Amino acid sequence: MKNYRSYFRANLKLLLSVLGIMLLFDAAIIMSGIENRFNGEFLISMLIFLGVTVAVMALLCMLIVRTANKMIPVAKIIDEKGMCPEAIEKYRQLNPKMGAKEHCVLASYYLAMEDTDSAENELTAAGQLQMYDTVTEVYYSELFTQMRLKQRRFYEAALMHNNHLSVNRAYCKAHPGAIAVEHYSNGALLEALNGNMGGSMDNINAMEKSIKKIRKLAFSRNTVLMGVYLIMRDYVNADSIKDRMLKDIETFDRFDLKSDKQLIMQDIRSMQTMFDERTWNIYQ
Repeated sequence: MKNYRSYFRANLKLLLSVLGIMLLFDAAIIMSGIENRFNGEFLISMLIFLGVTVAVMALLCMLIVRTANKMIPVAKIIDEKGMCPEAIEKYRQLNPKMGAKEHCVLASYYLAMEDTDSAENELTAAGQLQMYDTVTEVYYSELFTQMRLKQRRFYEAALMHNNHLSVNRAYCKAHPGAIAVEHYSNGALLEALNGNMGGSMDNINAMEKSIKKIRKLAFSRNTVLMGVYLIMRDYVNADSIKDRMLKDIETFDRFDLKSDKQLIMQDIRSMQTMFDERTWNIYQ
């Protein structure tokens, strides 16, 4: 039940928005009834609109539960074993009809496992399919940029980032969360690679709204900040941020999964693999 609650919390804004709209219609019917002294036609209309309100909210709840049923078994595997091939196989079993969004999700799993070749296969498949909504387009382009960064193909990463910048920036400004943090993370690293420390810090500061919404995203922000300092070869600040994260991760009590600590540690190692010249002989 805890997992279902997390899905309902994630969709709370949508549920409240739809409920508010439906109640406005109901209120309009009530005002109409007052003018008509609550005659028989009003009572019928009121019952119909109340029924529609209940039906719409029930349908939304059913869609949320359906989505949860497709993800909870995968989340349980990740919670117990971390990001692993078994989680990917379970996701494929639960999503036999793969659309662009599903391929993007698998790409994110492969990137977490540092398997950029498999991630590229999934993103190639996603790019060949119709993307019906803005969130999928943003998700795809940010994952593609992240993949190219991990592959150290920085020019191609910058090209993808810049080609989608206006749309992605507008979306992420209006929708704080994990995708927004990924967008600003990519931007911060690319600005640092161009020697623009001010631009990097602007992207990092833009994550604050997302962090207030999901506190654990502060680790993503700090990992990228460490990466920016590594690019600048400011090892004093980079090491200081890393040490602070290693301490904070032991006391932070708002992780969704037991494996979140492991995933954060993987992100730190990945950032060092990309940009810390002192550790290249260790991680490569």
